[in-house]
Amino acid sequence: MASKPIAATKRGKSMVIAGIIAAAATGWTGWKASHPVVTPAAIHQAIDKGISPPAVEIALELIGPWEGIRTVAYLDPIGIPTVCKGETEINGKPVRLGMRFTVEECEAMFRKRVTNDFYLKLVDGLPGFVEAPDSVQAASLSVIYNAGPGVLTSATSTAGKAIRTKRYADACRGLTLFNKARIKGRLVVMTGLDNRRTMGDKSRVGEAEVCLNTEVSS
Repeated sequence: MASKPIAATKRGKSMVIAGIIAAAATGWTGWKASHPVVTPAAIHQAIDKGISPPAVEIALELIGPWEGIRTVAYLDPIGIPTVCKGETEINGKPVRLGMRFTVEECEAMFRKRVTNDFYLKLVDGLPGFVEAPDSVQAASLSVIYNAGPGVLTSATSTAGKAIRTKRYADACRGLTLFNKARIKGRLVVMTGLDNRRTMGDKSRVGEAEVCLNTEVSS
């Protein structure tokens, strides 16, 4: 399934732990202690209060280095106008070449989109997601940041089925499938995407090496 062997790593574990600590600083630990049964509705209420889940904090650090940051809109490798950390839409409208934003504006949009457009979409649309380990949730967010929530919430999604049935190692392997882009009508494995989906590179942590750290939890 994966294009190369995948495994949990120390740097992946460190990223998960750092995300849990960052979430605790927003009040997550105390909130979770008072909510022994975490429900989608409760998570919405927590986020409305400014509490950030570990999966979001981990995903921000996981996604950021792969997306980079460009404050002036440009064409991505498949020709889509993009700005900041992979933003292709601003307030529901497509990004236009020439658009400019500050670093602070980019970071704020990035956090808001990861939380509202991706994390909450899986909380609401993928049964069992809130019960999955923080590492699996974070890796899932990184994947759908590229591929869209539908690749996991669809009834036919291999990784989505694995999350619903608590087969987390299978879910991590299933997430590695999203390593292709459509170019001139053909699905082509992209080296950058493949590295991101699996074991990363020298300077960037891969999704699989984070995902498989399922024993670390908040």
